[in-house]
Amino acid sequence: MKTIHTLQHRRGFTLIELVTGAVLVGMVALIVGTLMVYGQKHWTTLFGRVYRQEAVDTFTVHRAFDSICRKATYRKAVLGTDNRSLELYYWQSGSTADIPEHYARFYLSGTDFMIEYGRMRPDAWLPDDSQPVRQFTAATQVADVRFEVQGQAVQMVLHYLDDALPPSICSSVRHNF
Repeated sequence: MKTIHTLQHRRGFTLIELVTGAVLVGMVALIVGTLMVYGQKHWTTLFGRVYRQEAVDTFTVHRAFDSICRKATYRKAVLGTDNRSLELYYWQSGSTADIPEHYARFYLSGTDFMIEYGRMRPDAWLPDDSQPVRQFTAATQVADVRFEVQGQAVQMVLHYLDDALPPSICSSVRHNF
């Protein structure tokens, strides 16, 4: 009598099953590895864009510009020639003076975007030349800056030397009389 071997008595895997399993595991490993490489590449690119100097400078300029604009009076803003500089006037917090006590001037010096802070004369809308002036560089590698004043709104557009970067646009509203 002949014995019939059934599957329940079979032990181990055939060579075809082993090769098929190895190929499937290799394909999954290849897909996961490719995704990890592309993820790392794109993360590095994004990290470079977010933390490059121009991005940090843009954040600094936007914060300073918006902070001054929100404190500034809408009675007066002085645009420079060709709208490349702007002077805003603002009060110290809690002040009751009729004329703003401080001014901030935004302008381009070479390729540096500068902000100048100073005190106002108490009797006129003029900077007080007897008081010290503070200046600081808010952004570097700036090709051009333009300002526009429409009613209470003020807009600033910065163009960087790197043409690959889009212009940085900041708009704010002057809130004080």
